[in-house]
Amino acid sequence: MNSYLDRYRKRNLGESANIKEKEVAEMVNEFDEYLNQSITSHEVYYTKVDELPDITKNEKKLMIINDISNNDKKAYDEKRLLCSLDTNIEVGSYIFWDGSWWLIIFSENKSVKTSKKFTMNRCNQYLNYVYQGELYKIPMTVNALTLYSDGMSDRVYTSMGDAKNRISFGNNPITRTIDVGTRMMITNKTVYRVTNLTDFEYNSKIGENGLISALLLQTNILKEDDVENNIAYNTVSKVDNISKIKGEDEIYLCDENKYEVEYYGDVEFELDFDYVNTVVVSQGNNKCTVRHNDSMDDLGSQVLLIAKDKSTQETIDIKNILVRGL
Repeated sequence: MNSYLDRYRKRNLGESANIKEKEVAEMVNEFDEYLNQSITSHEVYYTKVDELPDITKNEKKLMIINDISNNDKKAYDEKRLLCSLDTNIEVGSYIFWDGSWWLIIFSENKSVKTSKKFTMNRCNQYLNYVYQGELYKIPMTVNALTLYSDGMSDRVYTSMGDAKNRISFGNNPITRTIDVGTRMMITNKTVYRVTNLTDFEYNSKIGENGLISALLLQTNILKEDDVENNIAYNTVSKVDNISKIKGEDEIYLCDENKYEVEYYGDVEFELDFDYVNTVVVSQGNNKCTVRHNDSMDDLGSQVLLIAKDKSTQETIDIKNILVRGL
């Protein structure tokens, strides 16, 4: 009797333990057939979790790319991506298709696990980022946030650019070195500084790495910025990136901080902007004093202290200082 039931179960269920498993297996097989026959199937390069985008090293796999019917100038160019369950990609991974890199920004948790389904955006810029002497080209999406303004901030005696942008890029060992205060050049003309960074908002699961988003504020160009190759100077760009400016990373309201640099020549200190409430009040003997006046509006903001060789005007080091309350 048991032998008959076993033969009957195997004939009807195959290797599945029950009807539910059999139906799921059939749906997975149906997706595999669809994947191989669909006119929207493409063999594309993709980055695995924690892998850098580089088509000379990335693997290729067959995936389905479908249009989103409500594509418009607000949504930019978004596509739906479908791939097999064994594909090692998640939110923050990259796809190279149609001559462009695409960034996976959203993962749909399907109730029946027959395939993986994502939403991806076309990257519209590269970030040329130098880390410890090596150049990395990081594809990213850039959205302008300079609204209701001409991108200029009027101060007491002068005006300065304050254009803002929001960028998004994948999470990997190199992009995780980007932090608040990191400087970026996007257009060979303008340098921006990261003022806010979020790496927890978009992911596939709680606690996993995913998409990194950052807010950028326009800052001044330094002598060391490579305008021709679109590379902004950062202290991490050097192989030896030990901080040379000694002093506190935070300054409190109505307080003064002292900073110094051990250097063989004369040092000149300056801030990246002509701030209203944060100023270098004195300097000499390779030391300076930075003071913040009483302004609650500056809480949580950062200023950039720059140490230069007084003779050559070459940048020795830069230091981000956070404005804190009492």
